[in-house]
Amino acid sequence: MKQLKLLLISICTSIGLLTPVMASAQRNVMAAKLPQIQQQKSEIALQQSPADLERQREAERILKEAERVRQENRNRGTDDNYVSPPNNNLQQRTDDAVDRLRGSFGNEQQLRESQLEVERLREERSRLDREYRQNPYFYPGSNPYYNSPQLPSAQPYPRTSETQIETYPNSQSEVLPVNPVNQYSPEFVTPKNLDLGTASVSVGFKDGTVNPAIGYRFAGSPIAIEVGTVLNQDSLPAGQLNDYSVPGSLLQQFPTGFNDLGSKTISPQIGADLLGYYSVSPTVALYGGVGLYFQGRSTIFQSKATTDLFKQTNTTDVNVAFSGGADVRLGDSWRLGGGYHSLRGVTAKIGYDF
Repeated sequence: MKQLKLLLISICTSIGLLTPVMASAQRNVMAAKLPQIQQQKSEIALQQSPADLERQREAERILKEAERVRQENRNRGTDDNYVSPPNNNLQQRTDDAVDRLRGSFGNEQQLRESQLEVERLREERSRLDREYRQNPYFYPGSNPYYNSPQLPSAQPYPRTSETQIETYPNSQSEVLPVNPVNQYSPEFVTPKNLDLGTASVSVGFKDGTVNPAIGYRFAGSPIAIEVGTVLNQDSLPAGQLNDYSVPGSLLQQFPTGFNDLGSKTISPQIGADLLGYYSVSPTVALYGGVGLYFQGRSTIFQSKATTDLFKQTNTTDVNVAFSGGADVRLGDSWRLGGGYHSLRGVTAKIGYDF
């Protein structure tokens, strides 16, 4: 009995000593596996199922159709395809419906209702166009006056070639025709220089781009203006660029379905320079100028489902430009020049005095 008690005491002591060691080993194993488990969870969260990708494509299609309807109503009266006059009420209702649709992507029922409302507004616009084509004079909001029938076109009066006399029906008068060419008048000579100023075309070269500009120097004045462009916009990946943003509700629904491409310049720089000339001789003049150039910039998102691009933000960069150079007069009218523009680069210029 005494030996059995000793055996039990030794077993309990061994278990008590081994328990902390086993628990510590288990904790070490879990700690080693934790980064791998977290990485697997992140990869699962970043992957979208085919059903999610299809829902994202459908949401982008609905958004694109709605924005197209909005643009069609804004083009009324300016586009040949939409002949009826602008309708402010219809345009406002369309804008409201599209805005409601952009906020409905989290609710399937509200999304479908907004989509149907946009389609109804598009059908209403098409109906107004059909009615206007059938009778534009009685179309509401257009010409309120009576649609009088067109008068028959006037017939030319006969001329008797024998006597070179024009006669008019129901009249006793006769009118001798006037010869527009006077063979005895002196020939009109166009002066070579009308003193209307100098028009010029210039081309700049910088960072592998060719940057054109046109200018005009006022007659009898040292002041000239020049309008130019800098073709240094960023290149974007392949995909349709949409001039509207992805709704926040759509980004919350598909947070991993879009790539943030960052801030991109999406258009060339366009601006104008004010130039001042100083003549150092009858044929040579120096010039210098300052200008302002503007360039559109946007934050671009790209859809992983359709590769479409979306402008999330729109800003305008403003850059100050400086330029200087010289031109030489060749003959009576032509001028050649060259210089440097801080944005357009090394420039070559040709001008003509009118």
